[in-house]
Amino acid sequence: MEPSVSPSDPVLDAVRTRRISLRASMGNVEIALAAPATGRTAVWNDGVGKAVQDLQSCMHEHVQATEGTAGFHREILTAAPRLAHAVEVSVREHAIIVQLIADVLARGQEMRTQEDADTIRELGTNLLARISRHRQRGADMIYEAYESDLGGEN
Repeated sequence: MEPSVSPSDPVLDAVRTRRISLRASMGNVEIALAAPATGRTAVWNDGVGKAVQDLQSCMHEHVQATEGTAGFHREILTAAPRLAHAVEVSVREHAIIVQLIADVLARGQEMRTQEDADTIRELGTNLLARISRHRQRGADMIYEAYESDLGGEN
């Protein structure tokens, strides 16, 4: 069954590019979180903070590109109105992820001890897991709407 509306290749290319950028940013956060913090909490915290700020920028771009007035969600709903609930879930997830990023950054501003670093590491790991699940649901939603696989970008 062919979808009634199909996004242009440049639209899907832009989605792929944002997904690749977000995944790269997630990888940088993971690397920063996994770095040793013991005896170097200030350096560790600085690295995590920079990586999470980059992730925050990527997430902001993602939210704007999907939820904006000419956003990709609107295209999905045009192509497949049956996916309205999936789009609503995506929007709710955006708000949760944005708040989790803010929480990690706020904790970094207050970090003083190794225990604080452990807390930030746990929050950051949970954040990455949440974003990963969000990306998976987004890929499924796009496939359902357009029968188009975005690919498993590196």
